[in-house]
Amino acid sequence: MIYIVEDDAAIRELEQYALQSSGYDVQSFESSESFWQAMNAAVPELVILDVMLPGEDGFSILKKLRNTPSLRRLPIIMVTAKSSELDTVRGIINDNGNEMTEYNPAVALNSGNEDLNNLITWNEWDKAKFADGAFSFSLMNVQAYTIAIVKPADGEKDAVMKYFEDYKAQMIQSFERYLEEELKIAKAAVLEEVDGYILFVMAEDADTIATNIKAKL
Repeated sequence: MIYIVEDDAAIRELEQYALQSSGYDVQSFESSESFWQAMNAAVPELVILDVMLPGEDGFSILKKLRNTPSLRRLPIIMVTAKSSELDTVRGIINDNGNEMTEYNPAVALNSGNEDLNNLITWNEWDKAKFADGAFSFSLMNVQAYTIAIVKPADGEKDAVMKYFEDYKAQMIQSFERYLEEELKIAKAAVLEEVDGYILFVMAEDADTIATNIKAKL
């Protein structure tokens, strides 16, 4: 049995038709929710997994599968419509050498990720001012951790820089009374423009992480 996880109906039906025409048994799913329900019932021999899914994306599903001992050897084919600059940026964040990122893998700006949408809403950021980007972050209000690589929309560099300046100030204010270690991390956050991107690193050893990221951008 082969499982296909693909939110685009046309692509999903095409993949399913091609495999079934070749004699394979196939089940297809348009979301992570239906996929996990099927996984609880039966484990397939192969998963064909779209990268860009609404809600929980393909990278998050892959991470969960690889972190489950009984599923680590399950063959998985990742599918994407294009080799995008954004996928590269996400990979750079995820490979920055910081343990925190293992628990908070980067998500794409336009992935539909609910937590990221909440982060944007809470900070009153205008999403239209971002042309592209990826974020790794923690929503725990006792933790100073956010890494972002963002490409501003045309003419919006100053506005996006201001977003992150204000965000840093807000985090400092929230930590200054009770959380001394997190306050130090927030104060040491790095905010720079690098080759058309805005890089923001609020994490332990931010300078080292920023250096690692800049070397790969």
